[in-house]
Amino acid sequence: MSKSTSHTGYYGTIPISTPSTSESGMEFISRAKERGRSIYATRKPWKELADLKSFDRAINFTRIKRNLNYFRVNYTMIILGILFLSLLWHPVSMIVFLVVFVGWLFLYFFRDEPMVVYNWSFDDRVILVVLSVVTICALILTHVWLNVVVSLAIGVGLVVLHSAFRVTDDLYLDDEQDGGYGGGGGGLLSVVGSSERTVMVHFGLAFGCNVLCFALMNQYLKQDIVLEWQSFTEQNNLRPRCSLEIFYIPALDKASNDPNSTAISLELSFWNRNNEKSIYYDKLNMTMYYYGKILTLPIGNTSIPQFYQQHSHTKHLTEMIQTSGVPWEDAKMKVSNGSAAVFRVHLTMNIRYSNGIWKSRRHQLSLGVNVTVNDQGMKSVNSSLRLLAV
Repeated sequence: MSKSTSHTGYYGTIPISTPSTSESGMEFISRAKERGRSIYATRKPWKELADLKSFDRAINFTRIKRNLNYFRVNYTMIILGILFLSLLWHPVSMIVFLVVFVGWLFLYFFRDEPMVVYNWSFDDRVILVVLSVVTICALILTHVWLNVVVSLAIGVGLVVLHSAFRVTDDLYLDDEQDGGYGGGGGGLLSVVGSSERTVMVHFGLAFGCNVLCFALMNQYLKQDIVLEWQSFTEQNNLRPRCSLEIFYIPALDKASNDPNSTAISLELSFWNRNNEKSIYYDKLNMTMYYYGKILTLPIGNTSIPQFYQQHSHTKHLTEMIQTSGVPWEDAKMKVSNGSAAVFRVHLTMNIRYSNGIWKSRRHQLSLGVNVTVNDQGMKSVNSSLRLLAV
């Protein structure tokens, strides 16, 4: 970084001038558009990329470099597409990374002149380090670094496999016509008049800066991969909130037309309180109890099939339980005396949290609530009853 002393400076051998702010901004956007069009123009036809007749069963590592150069724009688009898909379930993180990505394009890849801010000229290495630090901060603060690492690993793996099996015999003519591996003009490797070797050195520096910044910030925040994974599976997950909405026993309803019924009908609600994580429920087991004078009697049970719940959603389930062994005379005497019969709903389940890519280990939950029933066969509390952990 250096202080500009005049309105005319030099970057290499190319003279530059300092125009007005508005003209400079418009010129910069125009250059960025042109650079984007030129990069997109080097994209090879997708039909050529996916030509099944051009694949060989034998792995040939010597063709990887050639294919990486020839299809570099296509490969970059594939990797970015996979990265974009991994962030679909994280809209806030997607916006942050779009901003960071635009920063990389406009501040590093699309520039053909040095950056000058308030007459201070910034070297490419300074911009590289700053953008790397910003990227690392975005990875950690948005808690999606694991998604990004996995998606990049998947994208790079697919690219390497394709470049290893895709034969290059049909690419020689195109290379000769374009003046080298995949055409001249640099493609994605055009950065402020730098050669491909210089750009690769810059990328090496960027990778080193990213690793160093990530290690330092992890040390400072006391977060490593294991702690981050445990945070995903244990600490940052909110348990679903289960409530009893409706509880009705026809046999205890003095106005019921079916006083001899032994069934109990109820409605449960499940609220996923997580804003970014869905929940997979295994089969749920529900047991009903009656609180008698001496003993607590199990009077029925049922199972609820497994289901999936999106983040911030509520699911309602209606169930009918056939009971047996209920001391109905004792229960009817309690409700007829103006008192209440007491039942208990007990629910056990295994759940897994998911962020769209990974699923956590199974978490076992055991929930229960006592229900007092009046002479209308309904729960005596008008509001919903929350099932608490036992």
